[in-house]
Amino acid sequence: MPGGLTRKFDYEKGKRHASVRKDDYRESIIEEGDNFDRGGKAPAITLSLKPSAISRNLLTLYGDDKQSLIRTLEGWCFSFAGEVGTISQLLRNPKVADDVADHFSIMKKSILRAEDIIGVAEHPQKKRTFYVLEFKCNLRPETPFPNPIFKKHLAFSVKFVGPASTT
Repeated sequence: MPGGLTRKFDYEKGKRHASVRKDDYRESIIEEGDNFDRGGKAPAITLSLKPSAISRNLLTLYGDDKQSLIRTLEGWCFSFAGEVGTISQLLRNPKVADDVADHFSIMKKSILRAEDIIGVAEHPQKKRTFYVLEFKCNLRPETPFPNPIFKKHLAFSVKFVGPASTT
């Protein structure tokens, strides 16, 4: 006869299986395929001391730059379905709110997943070189983006796709 702890684990296992069968999970699993994030990643080590050298993991700094870019884009004016405004203004507009939320979430995922360095750019005022990452933008900006968009440690290049690529 199973003990209380085993019953609890069986119950939790059943809950996990039931949640995966839900439509909202099923769609995201199918859409993301092999890249589906199941969580449980180990935190990145920021500083590594080895006998011969000190190395630094810049992924956390790059993550801060990606979040900074998302906040910058939230304040940028976009044009969508004849409506113009910042993301928060467009989200308050009931005619386009759902579509804008979907498009912006796709753009945020593209920024957060950007890993491949496509080049190096020199900042015009700081005279410092930055690695350039490319992200996909599916919302059309009202005024053109600077190319690349410089942040503290990285620069970002925009690739327009979907509704943003048509004029």
